[in-house]
Amino acid sequence: MLLRIKAVAYRIELPFKLDVGKRKIIWMQLAPSLNVQIREHFQKRAQRKEAIKELILKQHTPPDTPLEKPNIYFSRRSVHLLDPIDNMGASFKAIGDALVELGFLQDDAEECIGEYTPDPKRVARMAEQKIIIELT
Repeated sequence: MLLRIKAVAYRIELPFKLDVGKRKIIWMQLAPSLNVQIREHFQKRAQRKEAIKELILKQHTPPDTPLEKPNIYFSRRSVHLLDPIDNMGASFKAIGDALVELGFLQDDAEECIGEYTPDPKRVARMAEQKIIIELT
């Protein structure tokens, strides 16, 4: 049997946290857990999505047409691990919405995605924290 490996179409690296304060430092997690998202104000969620879109556009130009049933690899490297079943999916929500709005994905519905692979990894120091998304 021959294994067929798809090349990575887009690799996006995002910082784990972003300084969004104007006068004082206010850190915003770009991929928070479900528990954090439930308690936060809708304006903060919108602000997070806009920040993610800006960071993605600094790395890649959106394609002319969305990728057809792409496989998504989502790695959240942090000092605290999230449960890969519910929290990793929820932490991808703002990133997935940003990818749809920018035209990388047709939709974030299950029938429009090939395979979604969450990969939580523990790192030793906060300076090593980051988010990696690969679309193939």
